[in-house]
Amino acid sequence: MIDNQNNKLANTSSEITSCSKEIAAVNTYSFFSANLLNFIPSIPFDLHPYLFKEFRKNKKRNGIDATSFSAVYPYPIVGWETIDKMMLNGASILCTFHFGPFQLLNYVLVKQEEAYCLLVARETYDKWRERYPNLIKLLCQAQAKGLFDLINVNDRNALRTMYRQTAEGRKLLIYVDGLEGMSNERQSSLQKINFLGQIITVPSGAAQLSWSLKLPLQPVIAEQIGDTVNLRFGKAIYPNGGVNRDLYLHMTMQSLFSFVSYYIMRRPELWTNWPSAHLYLGSKPPIEDSIFDELSAANLHARKFGLFSSGEQYFLLRKKDYLSFVITGLEFSQLLEDPHFSGVVDNTPSV
Repeated sequence: MIDNQNNKLANTSSEITSCSKEIAAVNTYSFFSANLLNFIPSIPFDLHPYLFKEFRKNKKRNGIDATSFSAVYPYPIVGWETIDKMMLNGASILCTFHFGPFQLLNYVLVKQEEAYCLLVARETYDKWRERYPNLIKLLCQAQAKGLFDLINVNDRNALRTMYRQTAEGRKLLIYVDGLEGMSNERQSSLQKINFLGQIITVPSGAAQLSWSLKLPLQPVIAEQIGDTVNLRFGKAIYPNGGVNRDLYLHMTMQSLFSFVSYYIMRRPELWTNWPSAHLYLGSKPPIEDSIFDELSAANLHARKFGLFSSGEQYFLLRKKDYLSFVITGLEFSQLLEDPHFSGVVDNTPSV
């Protein structure tokens, strides 16, 4: 057990509180690393801190990029010149993911003057309103021209609205990998699929809409490479009357996640859902009530364990199975001094 130094106890709580941003980053890194370990074990642990640094840079850049949405996007967008050929004509469902500059597709659709509806929960849109005011300004301008509408997926009349909008030729844009509301989904609306070597549970909303509205799905992401953004379109998926509904839902969700998994494998730092990816496994990580009593053991290494806190409670996270052990604030503070636990190791790989 880590030696309890009584003369530090009084300062531990205030020290931890004073660096709340650092603690939040530690929480994020621990689950980021645990999920990388479980979903892509082929990535060496020594690269986790570097990928986490790139992950945070990507999220920061997404926020900065979004400030330009009310004017001209500053980076070249490869694929925009052929978007009319790549994108399906008429009503369809564009399926995208929280990968790379994931808000950019809204900018492209508005600039193309492509009439569409964004399907998100109202609380998600409210968060966007706070974080990305220039994007919201752009969408409001498009709405005033009759080119954009927001459909709250939790609204009881949402499906009726989608029928009406798509009958008028509008496209629907949906973020397939959204985690909001997963715990409230009925079991019948969830699908178990293979994703990066794990069996995960995902809502099948996109596939259900395709089946109900008789509309094709088209996967698309924006992949950032240096100062260039590439629009990547996947093969369109059409509802097939010769396949029963349950099989279509399963095959469609598997196909959509297989599409994005290819890009996640080659650019893992661009997927913003990494810190929450364990939620796809369908069970809440267990917490062991007993105090972890092996802190001096030889196997206590950041490769196997992470740190996180919740309010006034502090935990050691066992990455392989997400089991959490209660530790003291002092133990948390001491382990935090190890850069391998905090994720701030500067080990940029040589090229």
